[in-house]
Amino acid sequence: MYAYFKMLKEEASIDPTEYSIKDLTIELAKRAGYHRANYTFDNGSVRERTMYDRGFDSVLTAKWIMFYKPLFCGKLATHPEFGDGAVDIINSTFLITMNCLQLDKVVDDDVVNRYVNMALSGRIKNFLIEKGSI
Repeated sequence: MYAYFKMLKEEASIDPTEYSIKDLTIELAKRAGYHRANYTFDNGSVRERTMYDRGFDSVLTAKWIMFYKPLFCGKLATHPEFGDGAVDIINSTFLITMNCLQLDKVVDDDVVNRYVNMALSGRIKNFLIEKGSI
């Protein structure tokens, strides 16, 4: 996990711009072509979902994940059984947060923090269910 953060730090340093997490999240979403559209599920139900036209900017993604490094390290370091799975948890937390995002509801940093905390706790629970705990 620490080698992963070292790589992300190098990537994030390409852009020296300082963002609040709210502004960073909005910029990430806009650059990826954020929009809300109807999605038809396999069972036929239709719901509005967040969608993106392009992939996420790697530098901004690295900055985003580095912003939450203390949270990720604090929560995941207590689970040595995760091993390399910790990186998967971090990446899926990012993707779930971005896929649940509604830009019109992102009014301050706390909104993004709540999304991230909920996504992270869900990923940890799923991992523990799948792999088991010591």
